[in-house]
Amino acid sequence: SDLPQKPVLLFMAMIGNDICTHSATPRNTPEEYKQNFKEAILGIDPKLPKGSKVVTVGLVDGRILYDSMHDRIHPLGSTNKDVTYGTFYDYLNCLELSPCAGWMNSNQTIRDAASATAAAMRDTLPVVIAETKDQLKNIEVHYLGDLVDDAIKLFLAQGHEGHELIEEADGFHPN
Repeated sequence: SDLPQKPVLLFMAMIGNDICTHSATPRNTPEEYKQNFKEAILGIDPKLPKGSKVVTVGLVDGRILYDSMHDRIHPLGSTNKDVTYGTFYDYLNCLELSPCAGWMNSNQTIRDAASATAAAMRDTLPVVIAETKDQLKNIEVHYLGDLVDDAIKLFLAQGHEGHELIEEADGFHPN
């Protein structure tokens, strides 16, 4: 259309999609994540109006999922109080159907490895922003750091419990 376009404020929060998959192996390596983020930024630049801002946050430390939910009763076990989220997570892993086997896993070594990969991915965001800054014509990209993890820590420090932040129906998504 011939109407002038106004700048856009776009929030990009991947949270954990690049870590989560049905196996304990993350969907992407930190280098692939960096390249994908770079391609995404360069790809949206010509599509957004001049003066637009893109705000991004780092991947979350998903260990909160298991740490907060593993000993709670999953809705499937509510009748007999016999199926915990931890048991349900491991059952999904056994079937290779877990939405996030890296973090929804009773094996702490696997959970820690997933979080280390997420941290390595998160650390690439400021690098990409610096590398693409001079190539961008329409947008400015801003990184807010570990905003989600910081919010979780504040919530817990205020006396709340981690399970309150997680969708009870699946034990995976934010509530």
